[in-house]
Amino acid sequence: MSGLTADVSALGAVPGVDCGPLVTAAIARGARDIFYPPGLWTQNNVDLTGHGTTTRISVRGVSPASTSIITSVAGASVFMFIPPIAQEAFIDISGLELINGPGQPNNSQSGYGIVVVGPVGTEIGKGNYRNLWGKNFARMLNFERHNSAHINGVISEYCTTAVAAIDCGDLELIGVNVYQGNGAAIWIAGTPAGQANHMAEGARITSCSSNTQKVGIVVESYNFVHMTTSSFSTCSNYALYLDNVSDMTIVGGEYQNIGDIAMAVSPTCHRIRMFGAFPYGSGRGLVLAGSNHSIHGLHGVGNIGPDITLSATDCDIVGGQLLSVGAVQSLLEIAPAARNKITSMKAVRNVVLIPGNGSVLS
Repeated sequence: MSGLTADVSALGAVPGVDCGPLVTAAIARGARDIFYPPGLWTQNNVDLTGHGTTTRISVRGVSPASTSIITSVAGASVFMFIPPIAQEAFIDISGLELINGPGQPNNSQSGYGIVVVGPVGTEIGKGNYRNLWGKNFARMLNFERHNSAHINGVISEYCTTAVAAIDCGDLELIGVNVYQGNGAAIWIAGTPAGQANHMAEGARITSCSSNTQKVGIVVESYNFVHMTTSSFSTCSNYALYLDNVSDMTIVGGEYQNIGDIAMAVSPTCHRIRMFGAFPYGSGRGLVLAGSNHSIHGLHGVGNIGPDITLSATDCDIVGGQLLSVGAVQSLLEIAPAARNKITSMKAVRNVVLIPGNGSVLS
């Protein structure tokens, strides 16, 4: 170890032998930059609780293609657990391939990759998570009460969930690509106690995708979310599922080949804005509940059921083309829908509104 930098090979680590105790000890002695040179390393259950990570920690490899780390031969370990640290702390983790349970069947997901947990009632400081590749975890990245987490260039394979973020404000996801799992690829959630903390900071999701999951992305009990040019496909349940979400903007994106509903918005959602969404090839297109939504330019193609099933109230649905021919109706209003305005829309099937509920088609 030289100064604040620790090269795991210089610490005495050898491939195939758990270097976790060496890394933990180096951090306890003051190391703040942990470097893994090219190779295949093993590291199990590094828990930094009580080891002074108060200002900065950097954990880095050369690239996911050349620096790989086995987190557990049994498939039930954590690569690194970063506990409550100071609000001003900065975490930077980059250039690693994390492999959980080598030799285990694909989709035998267990253990977590990187865990960052802030103290209850607050959020901890900034973090960058870049150029990472993870395989076979229950959760590859698991953040709780982590403020200003920036996730950029992450690939996940055979993980139940690639990114789980709970009560995390100022959250940013760019280029998270998820393949072959059996849960929600991306899960962003608030709790009743934490929802007020991140209302003014929200989350930004850009160019993310998933293929072959149960659900593409779930957002629940969270406000002020902006999602652009993201696509989720081949999910058994939903591509997009929103519950208790307010003030979310969705721009573009494909939601395709979904067994049940491409895009689902629950009755507890309000003020969702969509521009140019494209649900297609699914059981149903958009199932919209809640109130005061604005849907612009939605195109539905190849859905078995209605392109839009509408039980929300006080919504504007403008433009777009509903071209699926699988259902009798292109747009179907169901109770308790009321006072919706549908304008300038092309529908190849019927638009069926509830008589006397105040909704208008023009």
